[in-house]
Amino acid sequence: MEKILGVVDIPLIGQNIDIFLNTANKKNFCNVFTGLEGTGTVRQITDLQMLKADGTVCFVEISIAIKYHPDKTPKGFSSVLRDVTEHKKKEQALHLSEEMFSKAFRSSPSGMFIAALKGSRIINVNGSVLTSA
Repeated sequence: MEKILGVVDIPLIGQNIDIFLNTANKKNFCNVFTGLEGTGTVRQITDLQMLKADGTVCFVEISIAIKYHPDKTPKGFSSVLRDVTEHKKKEQALHLSEEMFSKAFRSSPSGMFIAALKGSRIINVNGSVLTSA
């Protein structure tokens, strides 16, 4: 977690994780704990935004499980964080690319269509094909 968040000046042990979460993500993070106690299950959050020590945002996946004392009373939580920032950036870039292609395809004055390679079946046409027919 220190490496992911770029924390070097303060020890993480004893810190409240809230200092690394914005307001919207605090609620999302806290909701994971609802109903977790007594279930023995692991809960996961994907795409949780956390604030790095330098103020930039990173995305993590986190798995959380309750740790118990020998007498079965809860003593804390154990979690695993995985930095998914690069994956999230690629996912956002792909979404933007798809959105741009879709807008260009739909608004082109030239008739366009998309067909499958196998069987040459038409999959989609833009409005110009439909209005010129």
